[in-house]
Amino acid sequence: EQLFGRRPVWVPRDPETRGRLARGLNGDALATADLPPAIDPARLYSSGRRPGRSRPVIGRHVPDRTGSWPATPEDLLAAYPDDGRFDVRIMGGAATPGRLLGRAHLPASWVTYPGDRQSDRAFLAQLDYFVYFPHPEAGEQDPWPTLQAMAAGCVVVLPPVLETTFADGAVYVEPAGVRDLVDRLHHSPQEYADQQRRGRQLAEQRSGLPEFRDALGHLLPS
Repeated sequence: EQLFGRRPVWVPRDPETRGRLARGLNGDALATADLPPAIDPARLYSSGRRPGRSRPVIGRHVPDRTGSWPATPEDLLAAYPDDGRFDVRIMGGAATPGRLLGRAHLPASWVTYPGDRQSDRAFLAQLDYFVYFPHPEAGEQDPWPTLQAMAAGCVVVLPPVLETTFADGAVYVEPAGVRDLVDRLHHSPQEYADQQRRGRQLAEQRSGLPEFRDALGHLLPS
């Protein structure tokens, strides 16, 4: 307020968030329109992946919550192996897998980054595969990290329960099947490229950019 001479307002991302904010704020502290989340696929895309020439790099950049990880130690280590077979990279926090595994330290073959250490684009550019297995009882998941990974050019690996959400934009397998699936795709450049293309197409269709631009037009003076 001191810098700009205007009182700031909160701009919710969706009606649910608006309802939560409204319980603690005066009506004039909320913007008149929501600003839905969006991604820009063109800015996220990175073309430097070369499957088959090195160890597969798998990972995720999802906030560290119990609901965003597998339910059991067995499923966790099946999805994110600790034997050095894959290069595993995690951003967004990893306290939950430490508790799940009952270890003071995470697997030595994992590389973890604090959530604010680098941009989503810089992190996703390191990955060949975005592997995400939320807790089976977690309910609805935020789709944006998955769509970001598709837009960036990662091949996305998800549990079959999410196929109705992401259709052919991802490949689907149970945690125990992750190793064989990644090994197969990593030595099948054409199959890998075809899946990349399907993922990027879905990310472009669901980017949310048109809705974002429309909402911004309502919020900003002409």
